[in-house]
Order: sequence, then C-alpha cells, then structure tokens
Amino acid sequence: MKSQLNVRVTSVCVDLIKLERKNIPGCASDGEALESIIFRAATSPEARKLIKQAALKEPLYAAAQLAWEADHAKRKS
Repeated sequence: MKSQLNVRVTSVCVDLIKLERKNIPGCASDGEALESIIFRAATSPEARKLIKQAALKEPLYAAAQLAWEADHAKRKS
C-alpha cells in the first residue's frame, strides 16, 4: 500500500529525481524514482532491517531471499 506524500524539495533533489527517472527503464513517476533513491541510500542497520521486513512480506521477494540463501549455502560447502 502506498501513501500520498506532499512535500517541498530543493532543486537539487528535483534534479536527482529526474536523473533517477532517466536511469530506471519504465519509471512511471517521480514517486517511483524517489523510492528508488531512498532504498539505494538506506544503508544504516535500522534501514536495512525495515527494508528486509517489508520485502519478506511480498511472496516473490521472500522466495528470492530463500533462493539466494540456498545458493549461498551451496557455495560455502
């Protein structure tokens, strides 16, 4: 579920959003570009935890995580 967010941003943020939109094939909106920027910039342990928790609620992402873990376990043995 997505929430509506109305905010003012500096011109450099607008330029970054435009750049992100150019670099994401099929990007449909400024909001989608902003989400991409936020997810890529979220590097703190707390941010990673929130992202993982949200992703694991989605069946495709949960399956991808399990597949990655299985492949990683095979490489270690």
